[in-house]
Amino acid sequence: MCCITLTPADRAALLDRFATAPDHASRQRAVILLLLHAGATWAVVTAGLGCSSATVSRWAGRYRANGINALALPPRRPRRLTAWAAILVG
Repeated sequence: MCCITLTPADRAALLDRFATAPDHASRQRAVILLLLHAGATWAVVTAGLGCSSATVSRWAGRYRANGINALALPPRRPRRLTAWAAILVG
């Protein structure tokens, strides 16, 4: 499956997210979906964005399953180094 179909509202939301998102990950997710909607193949998307086919598959699948809300950032786990630094400092 190389393509997805976006609703006009979802396309507008993705364009807005691409223009205003403060982080790279959110902008990349928006571009992945916009490119797939435009008919770009996964090979073109991965080469153009420098991401893996697993990343393209993950976000296309999440969009298909749950729509635009599935693209929200998941909570980040603290890194181990951060946890160790807190132990050493505290």
